[in-house]
Amino acid sequence: MKSECLEKVLRIFFLLSVFASPKTRFNRLKSRNRNDDSVEYEGFLKRDQRELDFGIGNVVATSDCIIINESDLETYKNQINGFFNKIFKLVSKLVFKFVFKLTFK
Repeated sequence: MKSECLEKVLRIFFLLSVFASPKTRFNRLKSRNRNDDSVEYEGFLKRDQRELDFGIGNVVATSDCIIINESDLETYKNQINGFFNKIFKLVSKLVFKFVFKLTFK
């Protein structure tokens, strides 16, 4: 019974989106130099539009957190680490409250 309750408490879902402008994403795509990447900006924008038409924009709009990724890799890593630190603290508090309630009922 207690493990089932703990499972319910831990069923927490956070949606994180990472956003970069089309220009930034295209420049990064070009620097990767992969065979399947579009080398023309127009082709890139068409692929981008297909993803938006598929509904990815709605997913981003409902995110719990959006990280703007327009800077360098170090900044991005710091932002991601900050996000996960906040999530860890939140989940830790929830688990603590749950265990405390079970212990002192």
